[in-house]
Amino acid sequence: AVFADNPGASFTDSFDTATNGQLGRQWVERSGNIAIADGVASNNASNTVALLNPTFVSFADATVSATVTTTGANQFAGLIARSNASGTMYYQAGLMRTATGVTAAIYIVQNGQSRLLATAGTSLNTGSLSFEVTGSTLTLRLNGNVLVSVIDATLVAGTFGLRGTGTVSWDDFAFNGI
Repeated sequence: AVFADNPGASFTDSFDTATNGQLGRQWVERSGNIAIADGVASNNASNTVALLNPTFVSFADATVSATVTTTGANQFAGLIARSNASGTMYYQAGLMRTATGVTAAIYIVQNGQSRLLATAGTSLNTGSLSFEVTGSTLTLRLNGNVLVSVIDATLVAGTFGLRGTGTVSWDDFAFNGI
């Protein structure tokens, strides 16, 4: 499906089917490698950025969600919003697991440099994560509860996707235009 700024447009991927154990053609991996096995997308690299194909998806306001899991220290499982086509400028939001706990965070990445916009502690390292971008408001939720929200108007539109470091996984990905 081709859509751009079409409120109500949506896309889902349960990762139940894969071509040679890889993401489908609607995805573009800009760094790293995500493997598909047993209905789960897993990070197989230290730094992974996978985007919905920017030829098909360009949105300003949307919600992106997935069930995420981090299994060890120094891992980030997250979602991307408003990325440029090359995957060098975007918002990322997710769970960062360290040796001392888990934090929820929203970052802006510009030309490969990330800057923390907002963070909050959480006791959970897995669950249904959603990242909503509406106007300049960026909101991260886990299991329906707001973890962190911030105002930033730097990036106004783009594609959406997955971001991970370490051994993390995603399932039941969904994109919904607002």
